[in-house]
Amino acid sequence: MTLKIERQSAPRWLQPLLPLLAVAITFTLTSAFVLLAGGADPLSAYYYFLLLLLG
Repeated sequence: MTLKIERQSAPRWLQPLLPLLAVAITFTLTSAFVLLAGGADPLSAYYYFLLLLLG
């Protein structure tokens, strides 16, 4: 018995939503870590992170 896995692309309506969904999930997970680590505001933590990264 062999198992054949075929890769299919996402539906057309889901393709533009996938990057937004990935960003939302990432923000949710990392904001929990920010809150657990020091109780800081996640939005200000991301703001300073982006300033240091891009500035």
